[in-house]
Amino acid sequence: MKRGVVVLVLAILLTGCGGGSSSEQRANDKLDALEAKIATQYETAATPYNDYLDKATHQYIALVRRYAHDLGPKEARKRLISESDEVSSFCPPCAGDLRDEARKY
Repeated sequence: MKRGVVVLVLAILLTGCGGGSSSEQRANDKLDALEAKIATQYETAATPYNDYLDKATHQYIALVRRYAHDLGPKEARKRLISESDEVSSFCPPCAGDLRDEARKY
C-alpha cells in the first residue's frame, strides 16, 4: 500500500514536468500575445503621425532579448525575421530594427 502511494505521488510530481520548460512557454505566450496585438491594433493604426508600431516593435525586441536564452538562438532569429516580414509594409524602419536584432542571433 505504501509503495502505491509513493508511486502515485511521484507520478503526480513528474506530470508537472512536461516537455517544454515553463519559461519557454511563458516566452512563447508573451510573444504570441504581442504579435496578435501588433497584427490587430497597430498595423491598422499605422500612419506617419503615430508611433504605435515603433513602440510595439521595440517591446517585441525587448521580449525576445529577455527570453532569448529560453527560446534559443534559432527560434529567436526566426521570430524576429517573421515579425519583420509582417510589419515591413506598414513600417519599414521597424522591419529594419527587427532584422538588425535578428542578426545578433
